[in-house]
Amino acid sequence: MMNRQSIFPRNTWNIQSLVLVHISIGIIILSWIIPGTRYIWDYIDQKCFTFLHHWIKTSIFWQNFWAIANHKRIDWLHDIFMGSFFLYYIKKGGMELRARRFAELLVSMLCFFSIICLINKTFIPAYFSISRYSPSLLYEDAIRLSTKINWLYVKDHSRTCFPADHGTTAVLFIRTVFFLMGRRTGIIALIYGIIFCLPRLVVGAHYVSDILVGSASIALLGLAWLYSTPAMFYLINLFENTIYKCTRALNRKLNV
Repeated sequence: MMNRQSIFPRNTWNIQSLVLVHISIGIIILSWIIPGTRYIWDYIDQKCFTFLHHWIKTSIFWQNFWAIANHKRIDWLHDIFMGSFFLYYIKKGGMELRARRFAELLVSMLCFFSIICLINKTFIPAYFSISRYSPSLLYEDAIRLSTKINWLYVKDHSRTCFPADHGTTAVLFIRTVFFLMGRRTGIIALIYGIIFCLPRLVVGAHYVSDILVGSASIALLGLAWLYSTPAMFYLINLFENTIYKCTRALNRKLNV
């Protein structure tokens, strides 16, 4: 039978962690909603946008560079690079742990798609639709690359930029890598997550708070209900048992 060692907790509740995450996220969201503290976020958004957006005002080269960085095919390369982290994690475990780690990867990917597709793209637009224009639409001195670059489609604006899908993906990726692979690999994932989100910030598709408030809150809240409850344990066991049974059935057919 396969080694069932796993970094995930057994079928127990981590109430302290769950409560702490909810309180922290609640404070962050309230600070963004309440007028008395919202001006702090607005100030951070304005300063970050001005600093980053100045990059594309310097030359035609940088305009083309950031236009390419925002293209969908570059997102595919990002997906491949993120996947390489998890493939490294599976391979590093050795034969006895690969089935378990592959199950952990499958469950993590399922969580990724569930949070992004069900919460970001379905639940929030239906019940908590926030009409927030991208800075590229609001700032008079902003350069809209979509009007400057004719040979490439550039997504540089939205009328509902909160929360940021790229930001949610980045936070999910970073938190999962930290949890699965430890601090050292997690720091590399953190640096890469910033690089992943940077093009959207530079062209003015999103504010920083779209990521730090909206994306981070959704991703961390969703992951808290998986990592701090028995849900992840049961799902991983289910996937691992399925993988184990399929592997045994395949080996029997090959040996016949």
